[in-house]
Amino acid sequence: MSKDVKKFTAKIIKKENNFLIKKNNEIFKTPEGNLLSSPYRKIAQLILAEINQNNKKEGKNNIVTYRRITNLAIDKINKDKNYFIKKIVNQVHSDTLCYFTSDPKDLLQQQINSWKPLLEWINNTYMIKLSYTCSLKKIIQDKKNVQSLNDILITYDEYKLSCISTLCQVTGSLVISLALCDSRINYEEAFRASKLEELYQLSKWGNDSEASNRREAICTDIYKASRYLTALKVK
Repeated sequence: MSKDVKKFTAKIIKKENNFLIKKNNEIFKTPEGNLLSSPYRKIAQLILAEINQNNKKEGKNNIVTYRRITNLAIDKINKDKNYFIKKIVNQVHSDTLCYFTSDPKDLLQQQINSWKPLLEWINNTYMIKLSYTCSLKKIIQDKKNVQSLNDILITYDEYKLSCISTLCQVTGSLVISLALCDSRINYEEAFRASKLEELYQLSKWGNDSEASNRREAICTDIYKASRYLTALKVK
């Protein structure tokens, strides 16, 4: 059997103010048939590198790719930005950082050390003072704080909102996502803060391969999202 298989080459092209990916005279599209485009060259570069490494499949636990974040921005958020902002903001009522444990005490202390500075940061930076509890009862955050979060997110474009939405899904925290977005923390700190209780249990009871693979996938997802946010800072 002949092994003479035609190889494709993908490259970035610029059309007006957007960067697109082209392969063998065909421009890549989103799942809904829109052009896979971005006004950010570095985003296009990340997607291109991802496409060129398509022989390396993502782990089964990974949910973040640069292409998926961009697809969400174009296909969904661009159509109804206000709906997605409301959806993101509503996650603050169940934000991981607002639900401390009451026992064991050493875990509580770790949460205080890790989470309190982030809650203070969002208050000092954006005048958003979030309520928190040691109870399992769900908190409904003050309407003024919800509106303030909405006012922050409305200034973001669809690509940044898509990345924030993705981070909220991975970390379970809008506060962590915004702190990473503002470079208040790095991706490793975001991972540790979001998985603090699980890491605590690991230190007490040891590791297992399945849980370890899942944590590694989450850390990789947060890393990719952080790279996407960094790429958005340069057009």
